[in-house]
Amino acid sequence: MDKHDETLRDVLTSELSDNVDEPSNIVDVVYGLGKNIVYAAKLLGTNDVAEHMGAIELLAFETKNAGKEIAESIKYLADTLKEISNRKQ
Repeated sequence: MDKHDETLRDVLTSELSDNVDEPSNIVDVVYGLGKNIVYAAKLLGTNDVAEHMGAIELLAFETKNAGKEIAESIKYLADTLKEISNRKQ
C-alpha cells in the first residue's frame, strides 16, 4: 500500500466517536450533512416544528383536506342552483 492509498483510506474511513474534539473525515462530514438535511426537511413548511411528517407529506395532507373542502363547496353550490332551478318550474 503506497502513501496515496493510505491517505485515501484514512480520509474515507469513519472515525465517529463521542469526542467532539477529534477531527472528522469525509465520511463523517457526509454523514453529518445527511442527518442535518433530514432534520431540516422535517422543519420545512411546519413553522419550525419538527413533525413526524415531512414537508411533502404535510403538504399532501393539507392539499387533500383542501380538495375535500372545495368539493363540499361545489356540491353545496350545485344543490343551491338545483333548488333555485326547481323553484322557477
